[in-house]
Amino acid sequence: MYSMVTNSFEKFLVRCTLPVRDVELSPDGNWVAVASDELTVKIVKVADTNTCVYLREQAKPVKHLSYHPSGKYIALSCTDGIIYIYKLSSDEPELVTKIDAVIRNVETDSEISSKIAWHPNGTAFVAPTATRDIQIVSTSDWKSQGSFSSGHLGDVTALAWSPNGALLATAGKDRKILLWETKSQTVIARYDHANVMDLAWHPRNNLLSFTNTDGEVYIHYDFVPEEHVKLLELGLQPAPVPYGGAQRLTEISGNIQRPNGLSKTNIPERPRPFRAGTPDTVDDILGSVMGDDDDFISDDDGAGYAVGLNPNGKRAGDPFGYPSPTFKRQALQPTFEPLTHAPFQPGATPWQGDRKYLCLNLLGFVWTVNQDTHHTVTVEFYDRDFQRDFHFTDTFLYDKACLSSHGTLFSAQPRDGLDATIFYRPHSTWTERADFRTTLPAGESITALSLSDSFITCLTSSGYIRVFTLFLTPYRIYRQKSFPAVTCVSWRDYVLTLGNGPVSASGHTTLLYTISNVARDTTCQSEDVVALPPGATLASVFFSDLGDPCIYDSTGTLLTLLHWRAPAQARWVPLLDTRLLARLASGRKTESYWPVAVADGKFHCIILKGAETAPYFPRPLLSEFGFQIPLSSRVDASDEAGDVADAQTERDRLEEAFVRTSVLSSLLSDLVEATRATRGQRLELARSEVEVDKTLLQLLAVECREGEERGMKALELVGLMRDRSGRMAEAAEKVAERYGRGVLGEKIREVGERRLRGEDGEEEEDEF
Repeated sequence: MYSMVTNSFEKFLVRCTLPVRDVELSPDGNWVAVASDELTVKIVKVADTNTCVYLREQAKPVKHLSYHPSGKYIALSCTDGIIYIYKLSSDEPELVTKIDAVIRNVETDSEISSKIAWHPNGTAFVAPTATRDIQIVSTSDWKSQGSFSSGHLGDVTALAWSPNGALLATAGKDRKILLWETKSQTVIARYDHANVMDLAWHPRNNLLSFTNTDGEVYIHYDFVPEEHVKLLELGLQPAPVPYGGAQRLTEISGNIQRPNGLSKTNIPERPRPFRAGTPDTVDDILGSVMGDDDDFISDDDGAGYAVGLNPNGKRAGDPFGYPSPTFKRQALQPTFEPLTHAPFQPGATPWQGDRKYLCLNLLGFVWTVNQDTHHTVTVEFYDRDFQRDFHFTDTFLYDKACLSSHGTLFSAQPRDGLDATIFYRPHSTWTERADFRTTLPAGESITALSLSDSFITCLTSSGYIRVFTLFLTPYRIYRQKSFPAVTCVSWRDYVLTLGNGPVSASGHTTLLYTISNVARDTTCQSEDVVALPPGATLASVFFSDLGDPCIYDSTGTLLTLLHWRAPAQARWVPLLDTRLLARLASGRKTESYWPVAVADGKFHCIILKGAETAPYFPRPLLSEFGFQIPLSSRVDASDEAGDVADAQTERDRLEEAFVRTSVLSSLLSDLVEATRATRGQRLELARSEVEVDKTLLQLLAVECREGEERGMKALELVGLMRDRSGRMAEAAEKVAERYGRGVLGEKIREVGERRLRGEDGEEEEDEF
């Protein structure tokens, strides 16, 4: 036995005279079952290795062991093709049943599997057969209830249920791993992997690990395809047997004693409950949770409450002890735990070996190296003319950092009697002291950290939002409404905080955000919802160079927040879907993108190749992509030329350009209206509105080339133009005349005249 805490050997548990073939830890971790080429299976108590239970009924060596989810039963797969089910809850192991004609005869050293896999709700199990199918056996009568068939072309070598029982993964000698949907018993995904010997699901994430005969361990991320990932997020699912395996179990032993001298024939029949879609639990499991007194039924008033029960208060003939509805006791349900969004620090990567990036942005990057007793921190800048690089020895073990044009911010968690620490080092100072430090109250840790040109914001484990000035003078403190906290980002006087909100129907918490102006102590958006698709998570959040909030989610989509300064008017607008990039159209590239920033109208990121999930060393290069509103897969973001052979493709490109320029113009308009805009910003806004009209003018030309029947849409495009001076309407009229669209030209002239008279808005208002 080895410790997962210290990664070191602890003690020997048991020794066998012949080769060990399988080792199984009980669900509670208190016992270890060991099968070897010996005929006897040994079950050793972890806390006291001198305490050992022996299973001796089998006539041949045991190849595989499988604990029931309750831990009260264990299944043995023997080399003679017989499955032995033992009950372990009594003082001495009791053989419940022997099941033949399911698994095949397999030698202990064979690569072929005969292991059974209990469904997570314990009402059925599956086992590989000689016909290369996966047989489903119900615990109600120990008989087959169907099979997962027509899957593997070779013998099965491994199988494993997903944690909720909605999916089944199997591997075979046909060099395939198959993913089955439990309800329909159909294959929903196939993967090419040879010589796989064992499979293991991650308890929470969409991840499968497996080993092969070469001694290699593989970790398969995103194992369940995106279109089926919802199945993995469901609660505990019923087994693929009638009524979810909850029908009345048949008699196993004919020697069960019944109270009051009643025989099996004169026990009155009572209807069993139908619990569709819910997992039934055995009385033994209930007993372990509620205590033995809960299973005792008293008949002291002679009313016959105990009729048909054995002395333990359990229904006669039910080896798994399913409760009768007479007891008025509901089936024990699994504890519901909502799936919360994990906290993260924007721009930081996880530890990879002894290194990690604490911060990555367009100014530079901060990285740290674990030196066991201390860390060494390095801060590097892209523009060394702006600031020189520096590094220092870190005895506080900083785990978060922020980098701005004014300074670098660090934070360390409480440890060894020290409180959580915040450390700020300005890039330049006119005094001798070059850094500032403060601590948080005892026991309070730091969840996320942000730095702007004006303030420092800190989210803590106590639910507080702590705001400091740049030199760590406490400025504001208040408790966050949505909790647990997720992260925060800052820009000038604004801070955006995110936290977990109410639980949705899928079991995930809703991610909520709040945007506040710290200097004015006002709130722009309060506890609004972050627009994430089902099952998606937030990869990063940041402000653009113009101060607009942006998010990048796990689906590879970049979104910005429109009209965020007006309360209750904010909406998330997609700027780029990286899955639609032209570089991925061939399907030959496998890459993802680490978000860094949005600046100069482009998305700046780091390209991750293959299965990489975070940047590593040496420092990777930054890449940039232009915005591309996801309207059509025919749009090529890299095609900025004017001539496009296909008219539909040109129309799609121009329509995307119209929506994109409209969004960017709206963002700039909000900035100009809400701030003391410079002359350059006002000129840029005017240019952006002209760009919108120019795009509509190009679309008008495309529609005119298509023919007179496209005239109504062409006229609609003129109505979308923002120019009120009449110049764009005049240009549109010339385009119509160029293509010989006389009627369209007349109608465009009328639109231009109405706009010059200022009648457009009045007519729309009257019509409304």
